[in-house]
Amino acid sequence: MYYVLLYHPKFDRKTEENIKAFRRKYDPFVDSWKPHIPFIFPVACSEIEEAKITEHIETVLKQLPMLKHEPDAVEPFGRK
Repeated sequence: MYYVLLYHPKFDRKTEENIKAFRRKYDPFVDSWKPHIPFIFPVACSEIEEAKITEHIETVLKQLPMLKHEPDAVEPFGRK
């Protein structure tokens, strides 16, 4: 499994449709996630402990006040 950190900005419907159209050309995972900005690309769970990555994410996000956030959760993604 992997950890990944994605930010999902709010877009109006037309902008979201344009983004999806662009992603369909280049992103094989277009239907896996709604439009997003990746902050942490997939990191294997076996390479880092959940507590360490959670602490790191919270530290980094505190330094980005323009991203008002309430993390939903830190959860593994993908296959074991």
